[in-house]
Amino acid sequence: MFWCLVAEGDAAVLRRRAPHNAVITFENPEDSTFAYALTDSSGGYELRFDSVMMGCTPGTKVVRISTTRRIPGLNGGEEGGGEGEGDLGEGEMGEEGGEAQASSSGGEQVPSQYNRESELEVEVSSGNQHFDFDLVSG
Repeated sequence: MFWCLVAEGDAAVLRRRAPHNAVITFENPEDSTFAYALTDSSGGYELRFDSVMMGCTPGTKVVRISTTRRIPGLNGGEEGGGEGEGDLGEGEMGEEGGEAQASSSGGEQVPSQYNRESELEVEVSSGNQHFDFDLVSG
C-alpha cells in the first residue's frame, strides 16, 4: 500500500492505495542480483527467486517498487519457464542484458525514493517473512 495525493476539487487529499501490477524487487546491494514479484489488486505479492522457485536469498536487500519496470516472464510479455528465458530472480539487473527494463508507456506511479533512488531496505532471514511498505508520494 502507498499513500498518494488525489485532487478533489481545489484540495489535495491523501488517500491510501495499493499499486496494482507493480514490480517489486529485493536487490542485493553488493552484486545487483534480485528476487522479484508482481503486486495483485490488493497490493500483495510473493517473491520469486527465479521462474521455478519462490522466495529470496537471505541478507540485506534494497527494495524497489515500480509500475513501469518490465521483467520478461513476469510482466514483460515473454513466456517464462524452463532454463534461460524468463529466469530473472536473483539474476543480473541491467538494461544492457535486456533482463529488466523500464517501460516507456505510461508514467511511473511510485515516487523515485521507492524505486530508482530507493530508500527502502529490509533484512531477509530464513523462514516465512512478511514485508509491508507504506509509501508516501509528494
